[in-house]
Amino acid sequence: MVLQGKLIGVKVNGNFIRCQTDATLNIIINTTEDEPCKPTEEQSTNEAAWITRTVDTKDWNVSVTAKSFADAVSGFIDNSDIATLMVVGDPNVEMTFQTIRTTDYNYASIFVYEGTGILTSFTQNAPEEGQATYDLEISGNGALTFEETPITT
Repeated sequence: MVLQGKLIGVKVNGNFIRCQTDATLNIIINTTEDEPCKPTEEQSTNEAAWITRTVDTKDWNVSVTAKSFADAVSGFIDNSDIATLMVVGDPNVEMTFQTIRTTDYNYASIFVYEGTGILTSFTQNAPEEGQATYDLEISGNGALTFEETPITT
């Protein structure tokens, strides 16, 4: 069964981001390519050499787009909370990217990615027509964990 994107959400410091419209998790592995050796006497100079790579570092980031609000709702984090953390607060946050359980969608397990990150980008979008939104980026600061948990009924 394909998991619908609307069933995945992001939490910041334990609270879901209010009215998310898009969320993306990127996991990046940076590598170094080892220089190939010169051919041996038994090899043709036209023979292609295979590239060998070494893992150097791992990185992750999360980006979220959400609707902006002029009021606060308990238990959620919104545009005002994010702006406050970035401008006068502490931009170091605990991030969770996870499957959301709903009563009308039955699936066998949930998955949860968690890590400590830094709020590195906040863009407040205010179009002339339509609703205001904001874009947020959290850059990983250390290891990301992943857990898939079967749901037992």
